[in-house]
Amino acid sequence: MQKRKYHDYDEYLVHQAKKSLSADRKKRLTGGLSVVRTWIFRERFKNLKHRNAFKEGDSGLCLGARYGEEVRGLKSAGCQAVGIDLVECLPDVIQGDFHDIPFPDNHFDFVYTNSLDHAYDLKKIFSEVSRVLKDNSYFCIDCDFGAYGKHESFEITELNDLILALSKNLDLLDCLLVWDTRGNLVRECIIQKIPKETNKIQKKLETEVKKFMIYYSIFTSKILKYEKKDSKQLVEMLVQDGEITEEDINSAFENWIKMFPEEDKNVL
Repeated sequence: MQKRKYHDYDEYLVHQAKKSLSADRKKRLTGGLSVVRTWIFRERFKNLKHRNAFKEGDSGLCLGARYGEEVRGLKSAGCQAVGIDLVECLPDVIQGDFHDIPFPDNHFDFVYTNSLDHAYDLKKIFSEVSRVLKDNSYFCIDCDFGAYGKHESFEITELNDLILALSKNLDLLDCLLVWDTRGNLVRECIIQKIPKETNKIQKKLETEVKKFMIYYSIFTSKILKYEKKDSKQLVEMLVQDGEITEEDINSAFENWIKMFPEEDKNVL
């Protein structure tokens, strides 16, 4: 994975702002091409809305939104959206750094970006998204694996680059191939913020599963020496070894016959 070297964070900010400050680039992208790009974003977001990533009237945030096409597309799809970028482009994009998002905790129902490869600190961005995103809400990333030009700060080479940087309460749900506004195939990664209480339940379940696997391993090792015996011999040997008692056998039998209809019990 290639990563650009900066002397410090200020140098990083200056380098990243140059892209949006370019007069030629702004002129080229805010004309007729902007209308096309906004339409493509709108259709993409309508599809995400149909897949329940957000609903009508939800609040949305676009990170690294440049000249605001994705913000306008998200608004057209029914989301109350705003964008942030190092260089503001009013009225849709305000000045802001996605390493330090200028909004309160649990504020947004949906977050989107296609600028993650411009990050200085990927883990910090995921942490900030987790902070401003409401519980059970979604973060959508368009990721162009292998892209590394003069403006990108690092190259994302595989999905694992993202997974390893995720905050503990962010869970990757899906990763699909989609067309971006340049006509390139990119990965659409859908991430959900999991509530802390759910995290506790998941950790408890993981602990219980590990304990079960230990018990199962012990149980398996104990019965391996009996595997060539028939069932009657197996029961006798288990009783002799103290693994089970006569009471265990009788109780298990009583529970077993309860599963049979009354007319079949006489056969037993």
